Amino acid sequence: MLSLSLTLLHYLPLTGKIKWPPQAPKPAVFYSPKDGVSITIAESNANFDRVSADDIHKALELRPLTPETLDDFADMVALQITLFPNKGFSIGVSTHHAIFDGKSSTTFIKSWAHLCKSLIDEVQQSPVFPTFGKIKSLVRGTFELTREDLKKPRNRVEEYYQVKESKNKLHLSTFVVTCAYVFVCMVKARGGDRDREVIIGFMADYRARPEPPTTSNYFRNCMVTQVSFLKAEDLMEEKGVEIAAEKLSEAIKGLENKGDIEALEELFGLYGKAEGGIQILGTAGLNRFGVYETNFRWGRPKKVEIVSIDRTGSVSLAESRC
Repeated sequence: MLSLSLTLLHYLPLTGKIKWPPQAPKPAVFYSPKDGVSITIAESNANFDRVSADDIHKALELRPLTPETLDDFADMVALQITLFPNKGFSIGVSTHHAIFDGKSSTTFIKSWAHLCKSLIDEVQQSPVFPTFGKIKSLVRGTFELTREDLKKPRNRVEEYYQVKESKNKLHLSTFVVTCAYVFVCMVKARGGDRDREVIIGFMADYRARPEPPTTSNYFRNCMVTQVSFLKAEDLMEEKGVEIAAEKLSEAIKGLENKGDIEALEELFGLYGKAEGGIQILGTAGLNRFGVYETNFRWGRPKKVEIVSIDRTGSVSLAESRC
């Protein structure tokens, strides 16, 4: 754990705890010299190949691999290292979004991995570890979309936009095409009332946009939310992917002007209404975070998952491991 201790010297706020007093308008971080990061060491007899595979499996299977935290007086970050005898290990990380976002937590993990790898290389030690190669009713799976897979929906969107003869330039990134395709699949999979409201959105890293801009290693929350409102029937029709892509493109271009902070507050206010019929589709993570570049010296991770999506209904995004 030497590498973790050394890493925390550069991230001292993470050793404190966050508390939201009943009458306070905002949460606060409390710190004392004896504070530290909670680490749980566990051993699992679960099938390592199964939980690290892309196959469909119950969402609950991943919950035992993440540390438990308390809401009223929570750790800023908590870790759980779970050993799978003769197979490998997993590192479960719980972070508190009241203080920092996904980009910041990924930066912390990469810093820890870098120091761990550097320390082992420095002392020239050979690794002595093995080779690594309604929640109850939910399942989750991983689907890898190649450039070839995305070519067809991308062409469909481009053709649709040309027919419309729109004067606005389409922002047709891999992110837009992927989200449009996945969101449409999720709406169709749910079926039901075609007149229900559907909210599609995403969290965007805003570090480079403020005036003056923040530094690239800014370590706190710096995300904004962009959302679009549609009817389920819009996405269930033949041109559903095209319509979703156009809405997402407009939302991304909206970031060029200013971050829509009010949209974030509005989105949170709607979560309580989701059970009443509104379907909210969002994203967690980003394909630019480079999570598969993390290397503690035993190679890149076999699988990176955002466990919390089983509670938020979001889609987890990451770059391809290959």
